[in-house]
Amino acid sequence: MEKEIPSEEEITIEPPRPVGNFYLRFPDYETFFKSADEAGFVREDVTEWETVTITETIETPEGEEEIQKEVQEPKTTEKNLISSSFGHQFEVIGTITKVLASQDDSLEEEPETVTLEGFHVNYSGILPVQFESAWIDIPKNPHRKLNWPTPLTTEEADPII
Repeated sequence: MEKEIPSEEEITIEPPRPVGNFYLRFPDYETFFKSADEAGFVREDVTEWETVTITETIETPEGEEEIQKEVQEPKTTEKNLISSSFGHQFEVIGTITKVLASQDDSLEEEPETVTLEGFHVNYSGILPVQFESAWIDIPKNPHRKLNWPTPLTTEEADPII
């Protein structure tokens, strides 16, 4: 049986995805987690197991026989972020609060602070489509710096050999 070769109309070439380190700002944690889940960066872990008795019917030389077995099955699960792998890494920053410079350097009063908008995440890897709307330019004063100064497209990045 021969394989059919697709015609040129059937072949779609996706543009290369950006690769590098990215500063991301989501409206909140829930939006970030949902985007990470859609991008395949969330796994479902079993948190509790239960013992269940099952009945099987088997064929024996004397006829059919029912046997009972106890097996472990997942009772409850929870979704967890895959924070790093060989292809990506997250640094979840969360909410950023900046201390404003005070006029006097007295330690008697608590410094004035301002909370920056959004839920902040640093991401390294191939940028998934689900994160594009959260991608922001490199901040003037980043709170945590990443290794590469600017993201690269897959064409600009060194090939993996």
